[in-house]
Amino acid sequence: MTAKWYEMPALLDWGTVVEAIAANGGNQSAAAADLGCTAAQLKKATEVYCIVSMKELEEGKAAELSLRRMLLSGMLVGDGEGGTCCGRIGCRGYLMVRKTEYPALYSEASVRALLGEHKSVRRVAEVLGCSRKTVWCAMRRFGVRQEKLIVTEEMRKRLRL
Repeated sequence: MTAKWYEMPALLDWGTVVEAIAANGGNQSAAAADLGCTAAQLKKATEVYCIVSMKELEEGKAAELSLRRMLLSGMLVGDGEGGTCCGRIGCRGYLMVRKTEYPALYSEASVRALLGEHKSVRRVAEVLGCSRKTVWCAMRRFGVRQEKLIVTEEMRKRLRL
């Protein structure tokens, strides 16, 4: 029995999947061979990651790869649409949104960095332009807990005013 798509390490990163398909000119079979998985596993990953069609990917190849670079450079990416976990059995909490992704929520380090910088799930959701449920789903996926906010003397003074 072949492994599920989410059991293949090469398919767990949205950017890697996009880059492999783009590097092979939209040919899924060649991309699957490069990633060390079957074409069926790659097809399932592209469905979950909402890479709608290979033609669309080829047309927007530069945009997709620049999104990847923006994520790697620490810039935040969002499209203003709400997203939810697809909730399917075997999904394991991978985020699935309509039309586009929130790549900033695809790694534990970036989820922790976002929460550290903005201090609340609500603020992270506002910055990314996604729903709070999407942020909670990413936190649950990586086992990230929201740290309690330490009230400083300066905050106390502001609260009294």
